[in-house]
Amino acid sequence: MLTWVRGLTLPHYDRCLDGFTLKQEMTGLTLSRVDPTMQDVPPDIWALIAGYVPSPALPTLMCVNRTLFNLVLDTRYGTVEWGTPDKKLIRLLERLQDPLVASHVRRLHIRPWFIQYLFEREALFQRSSLMERETWSYTFGQMLNYFYPSESNTTPDDRPPRPHGFTTYPSTKELMNSMIKAIKGMTNVVECEFQWRDMPVNADTLSFLSSARASFNSKLSKLILRTRVSRFGQILTFADFPHLTELELHFEYDPSTERGIDEINVDVLIQSVAPFISRLQGTLHTLTIASVARCDHSAFLRALGTLPNLRTLTLQMQFNDAQYLYSPSSLSNLLLRHKAFLTTLVIRPNYDEGLSKALAAWQAISDTCTADLSSLVNLESLTFPTTDLPTMTSLIHNAPAHLHTLRLFGRYLPPEEVSSVISALGSLTKLRTLSLDIQLLNPELFSLLAPTLPALHSLTLVLETSPNLYNTHTFLNEGYVPQTDWQLYDLAIYHKYHKEDSNLNTPSTNMEHDLMWHIASHILPNVKSFKGTGYKRSRWQSVPALGIGAH
Repeated sequence: MLTWVRGLTLPHYDRCLDGFTLKQEMTGLTLSRVDPTMQDVPPDIWALIAGYVPSPALPTLMCVNRTLFNLVLDTRYGTVEWGTPDKKLIRLLERLQDPLVASHVRRLHIRPWFIQYLFEREALFQRSSLMERETWSYTFGQMLNYFYPSESNTTPDDRPPRPHGFTTYPSTKELMNSMIKAIKGMTNVVECEFQWRDMPVNADTLSFLSSARASFNSKLSKLILRTRVSRFGQILTFADFPHLTELELHFEYDPSTERGIDEINVDVLIQSVAPFISRLQGTLHTLTIASVARCDHSAFLRALGTLPNLRTLTLQMQFNDAQYLYSPSSLSNLLLRHKAFLTTLVIRPNYDEGLSKALAAWQAISDTCTADLSSLVNLESLTFPTTDLPTMTSLIHNAPAHLHTLRLFGRYLPPEEVSSVISALGSLTKLRTLSLDIQLLNPELFSLLAPTLPALHSLTLVLETSPNLYNTHTFLNEGYVPQTDWQLYDLAIYHKYHKEDSNLNTPSTNMEHDLMWHIASHILPNVKSFKGTGYKRSRWQSVPALGIGAH
């Protein structure tokens, strides 16, 4: 309650107290109500309000105030993908010609595979003498003929409208110019993915890269590049962004039959790529290297300098000690050089002819890496391929006590080895996320895990046997005990053919879902999420039957 004394002498002021304005007057103090306006509502409150509005209805809020106007544009244009030459791309490019709209782009994914096709097609038509030159002057429009039929085949009533930004269907030159203009307005991009592929190196593409370099220079923090190794020397000259904290380099397969292509790739890795990464030592904290390139990567790994701010390292390549990694010590030395900094390590072998062959090639390298496990000393998250039980248990025993994420794949544990591995996991009291490959799923597994890892939050199991083989009657009558005290939140079960590389983004099958539903309903009643999707318990009221023919 506010009280005051009439005639009280106070300095002149005008303040707002809990929605009221307090003013000094000659006769004393008076209290008057001030109604709050929309300008008084903080932006984060408007964001919460917009979160309850269905996505299709969001554009109707653009006229309410500037906060919602910007929020709608952030939602619609926050992530932009250029990858398919269709009507949607044309409309998107038209909108992005406006710098105001382009400034709301935060993540840009460019897959301009169609540029090379359009250039080649346009050159072919220009050389052709079988038809008039103007008939093929707009080659991109021919690709869109499905979406925009020619006027001769439609009536005035059913002809679709042409894009507003172009006088006619854009040619390859017009398309490139519109992309360059859009890029110049994208001054707030923080993440960019670029797939060079077969995009030609000419004045237009160089202008495109220069525009991207100028626009993204101040704020870009994550860069993803995908192309052949031989092209990295060119593209990295436009990628010297000073504030990069995350870098992903994907060395794609080079089908070239040129003699000595392996040596050429090694030279580019050593002369261009390694120095580029080393120059980011002051800012880089996440590095991903994925390669299917035909060359020995040993010299490249040795050429990488020490990155004192590196916290996350992901390596996915052909770990074949003869062709792709002649010297396994180059990998182990890289890990040892960064053992004081790394908190997350992910190693995944690429495979062309099955994971088993890739893991067989990995074994020699694994022996070298696990010979000195001091590189694990500061890790909080570890994803590592293992091919035998001793290596797996050795990794667990040498893992730091503060490890919170462990994903071991490559060996499907038989029932007699499961208990040994779970027993070893008991020393990791901080473990929150666990992923294991097992041969057979039975309720006893959860009876072992619950008391050993009471703080576990997420569990992923990859099965060697098909979920179709599990029958409701036999599965639930194997002496299962409901783990009512275990607070496991997320459960994920995959069949190996759907998740052979332990990739967390693999889609689910119906039988996998049915099996998880039965486990959550009868054995793990506290589970609230499947595969990180957060299913609601209300969806489990009707549990389907397990087994072949249940659907």
